[in-house]
Amino acid sequence: MYNSYCQDNEISWVNWDLLNANSEIFEFTKNMIKFRKAHPILRSNKFFTGNKTDNGTEDISWHGTEILNPEWEKGEPFIAALLNGQYAKTSDSDFFMIFNATFEDLYFQIPQSPSGRKWKISINTELSAGKDILLDDNNEYYTSPVINVKQKSVVVLTA
Repeated sequence: MYNSYCQDNEISWVNWDLLNANSEIFEFTKNMIKFRKAHPILRSNKFFTGNKTDNGTEDISWHGTEILNPEWEKGEPFIAALLNGQYAKTSDSDFFMIFNATFEDLYFQIPQSPSGRKWKISINTELSAGKDILLDDNNEYYTSPVINVKQKSVVVLTA
């Protein structure tokens, strides 16, 4: 194992010829950076606590396939988190982030957004490259009370 710090040799060189061969992961990463930059709540320097504040809402709440039931004690390889956009430095979208690390498709109940706005699918890693991250292009609301999250994928709803 080598530490590439301060080494000007093949240990730390980047082979830019591999960019074409790895264009899908490059585009995904580039779009994820754009997505993060567009949303102040994803760049917060405060730790989310889940505690209710004066207005009676939480900055984050945890969920499993059922609302407010993260099933911590079972150690299941799936989780969902709801981020309340009003806790950003400047008002932001609400986020419902669903992570399914299982080998099966799962249905997740969708909570109401704290802002009361309708949900849109902004990220779905199960979709093909170029269609997996929607950077403000999505004008379709997701109105079903549940969402099918495919195996080994992430879905992010914004409102």
